[in-house]
Amino acid sequence: MAGTAPAWAGSGLGISLENLFVPMGKQVERLPLRDPNAQPTTGASPVAAPVRGIGPGRETTEWVGLTGFVDLNRNWRLLGGAHTTLLGEGPLFKFDGALAFVFEMPSNVPLQPYLFLGASPVISANPSIPTFGLNLHSGMGVDVIWNNTLYTQVRANLYLLSIYGESANQNLNLQWLPASFSLSAGMGYLF
Repeated sequence: MAGTAPAWAGSGLGISLENLFVPMGKQVERLPLRDPNAQPTTGASPVAAPVRGIGPGRETTEWVGLTGFVDLNRNWRLLGGAHTTLLGEGPLFKFDGALAFVFEMPSNVPLQPYLFLGASPVISANPSIPTFGLNLHSGMGVDVIWNNTLYTQVRANLYLLSIYGESANQNLNLQWLPASFSLSAGMGYLF
């Protein structure tokens, strides 16, 4: 058929690591400290009142998992992923789904830049955290294609909501608030 355009579709599946810039309960409580410069009282060793508080801990949460995509046509793509992280007494599982608009590039440039908008339900196996939470995310990504077989993926995500509500997040010390962001990278195989 001489007048028809060739069908175009693609899909990929790979592994990814997402670095969410949210501490998710990892701030640590400082142990009581004693001031070494305190003056002794009546011959006793120097002792001062303990200092307590929340100190900095790890300020990021790392998610590891699978990511993939299915192209609907040259400009639209469905993104998906399943990731997990360990948090306290049990893991959290995050499932991402998004619709992406892919920008067309010249055929000799092996890049596929895109913008996306989607949802991220989170399921907790940790008894101290609610079982289900939901967040919305948007962002941009770039896939680099290697020999039409492998791809490398880099994404910047912006989470739009507070996953369990702001008061619940503060009570749980999760700090996953609106406008939290993450960077992710992955590598996979094209089908």
